[in-house]
Amino acid sequence: MKKLFYLITILTLIFTSCNYTAEDYFNKGILKIEKKEYQKAIIYFTKAININRNYKEAYYKRGTAKIELKDYIGASSDFSKAIEIDSNYFKAYNNRGVTKSKYLKDYEGAISDFTKVIEIDPKDSFAYNNRGNARNDIHDYKSAIADYTEAIAINSNYAEAYFNRGISKCCIKDYIGEIADFTKAINIDPKYAEAYYYRGAAKGQHLQDFKGEIEDYNKAIEYKTDYAEAYYNRGSAKSDNHNFNEAIEDFSKAIEINPKYIEAYYNRGVAKRNIQDFKGEIIDYDKVIEINPKLIEAYYNRGVAKEAIQDYQGALADFSKTVEINPKYADAYCNRGVIKNNLYDYRGALIDFSKAIEINPKLAIAYYNRGIAKDGLRDYKGEIIDYNMTIQINPRYAEAYYNRGIAKVSLGQKNSACLDFKKAKELGDGSANDAIKEYCK
Repeated sequence: MKKLFYLITILTLIFTSCNYTAEDYFNKGILKIEKKEYQKAIIYFTKAININRNYKEAYYKRGTAKIELKDYIGASSDFSKAIEIDSNYFKAYNNRGVTKSKYLKDYEGAISDFTKVIEIDPKDSFAYNNRGNARNDIHDYKSAIADYTEAIAINSNYAEAYFNRGISKCCIKDYIGEIADFTKAINIDPKYAEAYYYRGAAKGQHLQDFKGEIEDYNKAIEYKTDYAEAYYNRGSAKSDNHNFNEAIEDFSKAIEINPKYIEAYYNRGVAKRNIQDFKGEIIDYDKVIEINPKLIEAYYNRGVAKEAIQDYQGALADFSKTVEINPKYADAYCNRGVIKNNLYDYRGALIDFSKAIEINPKLAIAYYNRGIAKDGLRDYKGEIIDYNMTIQINPRYAEAYYNRGIAKVSLGQKNSACLDFKKAKELGDGSANDAIKEYCK
């Protein structure tokens, strides 16, 4: 009797399981989505579909679950199946359009889907907004603006449509219209952090309203406390206004939120240079290079900082790395030459300055520094030729007149040297007075 009871129990369980309907599985899937158990939700929606191959809602919901799991192709396929079952299923067109636009970068396909939604429901403001986004992504800004405008005509309180229209207006250089749209979005939604952020950027870049720019970043941060980009932009604005200590604080906050924020490390380094914190600057460029070992400006700037603390070997290595990455970086050759001059490697310096001049024949400082290297080699005539070129490019280069005067003294050309010393003095070179007293009696 025990065995018989056991078999009856098993059969009852199997029989009960077989009584689940497609709707039962579908509802279980919905519950799993609410719990964010997307993989289990997909299993239940699939079971619903196996029972009812025309269950459009199950395909639709399975598609939404697949988006959460980043299976965008699978999601698009499910939305397509739902549309195949019901050619007027506007929600499936909309979600397929969003998937194509946002994840698969199929903007033309997305535009087609949103157009179908509008055809089904001409008063769907979301479809106009979404189609505007897709058109913006293919740089069809005028059509995008037309779509956002239609969305606003349908729903005058559509803050996101105003915001998006502002983005598109920026792209066609309608900066006044851009700011007006961000302002309208903020009026509708006073806690719209992104609208404050973009309006702040527009005020700073296009209107030079730096006070208004910072105020908007303050509001963006107030409503979105982990807004790394807002801290970064506020730091940049403060740096532009020479408020370097506060800028460093903002860049540091951006880094705290996003430890891989390479631009924040880089610009914090630049701000530290302005307060002569060269060691701190170097540490920031170290981090930049750790994140992106090919960022040439980080090597170059780190070299300049190392030069400032007289770490000449470190500076040489960084300038060498700079020209390794970009063999046409004239300033790096020039700076490496300066280091070599400081180390009394005049011939090596001469090669670097000549390379800089080959790349940029109008680089006055390269001629000037090559003149200094030639002085170290006692090539006074060659030195004078380089100072001549320096002055030809920049007639107000006071130090070039002074150095040319010194070279002329070495060649016994005191009268001509005195003319150079007087010109150097006229242009503000403090050393020229002493030279005049010594050589121009």
